[in-house]
Formats: sequence, C-alpha cells, structure tokens
Amino acid sequence: MLFQIEGTEVYFVASIHFGKQSFYPFSTLADKACDAAKTVYFESRPTDISHLMHCPPGRTLSDCVSPAIIEKLRTVAPKAGMDFKKLLTLKPWAVALSFFPALCAREGCAETFSVERYFTKRAQIAGAQIEFLETPEEALAVFDAAPKAEMENFLARGLFHPEKVQSEVKQMMIAWQNSDIPACDRIIETHIKRFPFFEELVYGRNRKWLPKLHELTSLNTPAFVCVGILHFAGEHSLQYLLNKDHGHNVRRLE
Repeated sequence: MLFQIEGTEVYFVASIHFGKQSFYPFSTLADKACDAAKTVYFESRPTDISHLMHCPPGRTLSDCVSPAIIEKLRTVAPKAGMDFKKLLTLKPWAVALSFFPALCAREGCAETFSVERYFTKRAQIAGAQIEFLETPEEALAVFDAAPKAEMENFLARGLFHPEKVQSEVKQMMIAWQNSDIPACDRIIETHIKRFPFFEELVYGRNRKWLPKLHELTSLNTPAFVCVGILHFAGEHSLQYLLNKDHGHNVRRLE
C-alpha cells in the first residue's frame, strides 16, 4: 500500500513488522520510490531494547500481575523454550511481546522478512540517508504509561488465549496483503476497545510524528516513509491528520 503527498516527492508505504519470503519482490512503484529517495524514514531504530524491558530494581513480574498469570507462565514458558526465571525479571508487556515471534512463526511469518528490513536493504544499496521518527524509548513509553490492569490483561490474553492472538496475526497479514484499510479500521477499533492504551500506541504516535512528516514537504527532496499499516487506518490516520492539521492531500497510489 503506497501513498504520496500530492505536489511533493514524499511517499509512504504501509508495512507489517513480520512477513514471509513469498511477499517479495515488492511493489514496483514502492521500490522505485524508495530507490529514488534521498532520505528513508522508519518508526524507530532497530536496537537492543533489553534495558527497557526489565522491571525497576527491587521489583519483579510477580509485583505487577496476579498469581494466576505467574502460574500460567510457569507452565507455558518451558513449552515455548523460554526461561521462566528470566521472564520474571521483565515487565508484563515485555513478556507478552517475547511470545509474539512464536505466534507469528505459527503463521509462517518472521521478523526477518519484515517490510522494514526489506526497505532498509534497498535504502542502503541506494545510498539513502536513513532516519527515524522516534527513539525506541519514545515508542515503548506507551506501554510503560498504560494502566497496570491493561498490561496485566494484555499479557493474560496471550498466555490464556494464544489462538486468538494468532488469529489476529493472520487477520493483520491478510489485511496488509489485500491493502484492506476497512479491515484495519476494524482491527484498530477492536484493539482500542479491548486495550485503551492502543489508541496512544497508534493515534498518539501519529500526532507526535506529524511535525517531522510535515517538515519533509518543505525540503523539496525525495523522501520515503515506512511505518506500520495501522497508522494509515482509523479515524486519526496519518493521511487524515496531515490533511486536517497541515492541509496536505495524501493520495493512495496502490
């Protein structure tokens, strides 16, 4: 799914953070837009975030969630090939995200084939400057700021109902493959109802990125922006905010 801010050489591509080798080669138009860009933007720099995942000194996961969740984790962790004691040092959201790659793998997906990695390689080959819209700390601050009960439920759902999370992974993949924004609208609506922090995770970050994205339009140089597909869906999508706050018409190319 490719977009362009009319009257500029600023392009946006909708990504997913996991994928399959069969997804590539990618769209010819998106490939050309990336290859021609002087600067290519991604959400945040891929880096070691382990220091952000651990509980504060003197606290453990047991201080953050119910005994029932701890007992379930004790059973589930070995089956997933994970160290239960190490998981106890992590925050609830970090434990939940630790299981996510395994759920993606069940659908034949892996981060190795993410859209971000694909376009990072193209940008490097083309000699483009690679920039980021936020730091890892800024991205993960949304999880840390969420209410304790929400984070507990976020983890519990993955532990007690992994099949539902796996189904959502599949729905997201299908929506991305079909460039189906209405399906993404429904995914966002469902997630926000279940976990209100999701509104800040998607819409809140859209708003924070807005000044930098608007600035790109005044530089008069080709730019390419690769961010998750959900940022282009819902009532406060990037294209809606760019039009509402800055008067930019974001045109969908494919």
